[in-house]
Amino acid sequence: MQFSTYNIVLNLDDQLILLNTLSLNMVEVGQEDATLIKQGQFNKLNDELKRELEDGEFVVEDALKEKDDYLKSFKAQQDAKLLSIKLLLSTTCNSKCVY
Repeated sequence: MQFSTYNIVLNLDDQLILLNTLSLNMVEVGQEDATLIKQGQFNKLNDELKRELEDGEFVVEDALKEKDDYLKSFKAQQDAKLLSIKLLLSTTCNSKCVY
């Protein structure tokens, strides 16, 4: 497991906020877990947090494969000739909204 290439890390007080720009997921972790994440010691995290990081695509098996998958998806969208629009309703959303 390794940290996704598409993560943005924000340090806020004693918390670490992760935003994955590819999946648009966001998660907040405490300082102790943040230290383990920064050191790449994902196996020492509790199971719930590990699952949340994997589901949110914050950690991936292989960052190079992640990039290749994204490029294939991007090229497929370009070839489809469909117009895609993303509407951002609010910048205060935690990216888990149902709308």
